[in-house]
Amino acid sequence: MLLKEVKLEATENQRGQVLKRISTSEFECSNRQLPVNKGLYHIEKDRLRYNCSVLLNPIQTHHIRYDKKKKVWMDSDLEAAKLHAQNQNRIFIPYLQKIKKALELQTWAQSENEFQNFVSKNIQFVPYQIPPNAPFEEWEKRKETALSIIHKHQELIPIIPTNMNIIKFEKYLESEFKDNKLLGFNCDSLSNAYTFRNLSSLWLKTHSTKIGSNVPWTIGFGIQRMFPTFSHISAAVAYSFFGIDVYSERVFPMGDMPPEVREKITQQKPEDFFTYDPIQAGFTQSENQNAWYENDVTRQALSEINLNQGIEGGYKGIRWLNFLTQKQTLHELNSAVFEGMNKLIENHSRITAFWDLNLEQKRKRIFMAQTN
Repeated sequence: MLLKEVKLEATENQRGQVLKRISTSEFECSNRQLPVNKGLYHIEKDRLRYNCSVLLNPIQTHHIRYDKKKKVWMDSDLEAAKLHAQNQNRIFIPYLQKIKKALELQTWAQSENEFQNFVSKNIQFVPYQIPPNAPFEEWEKRKETALSIIHKHQELIPIIPTNMNIIKFEKYLESEFKDNKLLGFNCDSLSNAYTFRNLSSLWLKTHSTKIGSNVPWTIGFGIQRMFPTFSHISAAVAYSFFGIDVYSERVFPMGDMPPEVREKITQQKPEDFFTYDPIQAGFTQSENQNAWYENDVTRQALSEINLNQGIEGGYKGIRWLNFLTQKQTLHELNSAVFEGMNKLIENHSRITAFWDLNLEQKRKRIFMAQTN
């Protein structure tokens, strides 16, 4: 598959949102996509055994877990996942799942080794993790070397830390924004001042670009699924207001959890899990749903999907459901770029709270500081 071009298709004036048109050799789509992650990939494999349909989706990610005992990356199923993505005509990008401390200690030597390993495994879209606060001048040299070893069918994807020093981040953004069709960001929490400031710069640069111009498809890695500090708003929805598509959610592998925690998770019932609520654009539990709607939205939704064809009840069903309902909201956001965002935001309480308390005033201060 060839990623042919990414163009800025439209901008929205009420809230400054953008729509991108992404063209590949196999399909066209817009931004605000949500990937098929490793958990959904395993559900899809089960569904194929029943000759059932899988998700119609243009992108797939693959978390690779580090085994602390063996001190190796557990990538034995990487090839099978890549083949599955190819069969579904998806862009496939693997990602080494690291804890925050490991990312903060990332070195150039680690980044180069990881990049070369993906190149050798014939990954088409190859991520290159830039170490935190690495000098841009050093990246220019390393990038030149990296481009010299990849094959013609492969594309390098720089992954820039969002909590980077502001001045350094601006240098990376200025250069990589114009040089790449796919541009990655390792996203720290939006509560981090550097991250909020740097992603606001990304949003402003994209929104200021002329309609019809080439822009990168900007994707985020290592992002938590929801933000408890922001009313449990969906991260995919929240980051979309900065122009970021959540490509790789942060996951906590069961194998890394203490036995008592694993046991507790396996015993959970549907009402214990957080389910995405498309009315509020955030995650809720059954107890709150009963209080707001006098109805258990989670159990009602699960009753409406077939749980016997690779989507056994409980967490698998909720995971499948969360994907579909979040995609619905992201589609509504894309439509609102043409129709205006005000009404949509006002109709989703979590988005309203997130915008009013976190985006509008902070962005105004940043914009004023940049124009003065």
